[in-house]
Amino acid sequence: MRIEAAVLPIPLAQKNTAFAKLMNRLNSADEHKAGMAEARTWVAEKVLADEGDTIRTLRLKKGLNQTQFAALLGTTQAQVARIEKGNTDPQRSTCKKLREVLEISADKLEEIMDRQEQAYQQKAGK
Repeated sequence: MRIEAAVLPIPLAQKNTAFAKLMNRLNSADEHKAGMAEARTWVAEKVLADEGDTIRTLRLKKGLNQTQFAALLGTTQAQVARIEKGNTDPQRSTCKKLREVLEISADKLEEIMDRQEQAYQQKAGK
């Protein structure tokens, strides 16, 4: 008699949940907060340097994750993801908060938003 066992892959949603739990633990632990912020800054400056200034790179340079950034903006993490992706047109009040939190001018924000929108349209094949 032959017994076979199949190992089924873990569904993506469960993988993401496990990763999110790990990140939440690291972000909330006092002994890891500074290191996590430093790692985000490193990613912006070294890994994403070719992007130039984007909402994402400026956020990372401040050491913030999307959830922390969303809290400062008074919005949701999902909205931050849409803004960073460039496929949304934020309200004027959100733009004001973006300028305040990122410490940039209105002209700089407009330049960044235009660049992100163009990149999104190129990726979407428009």
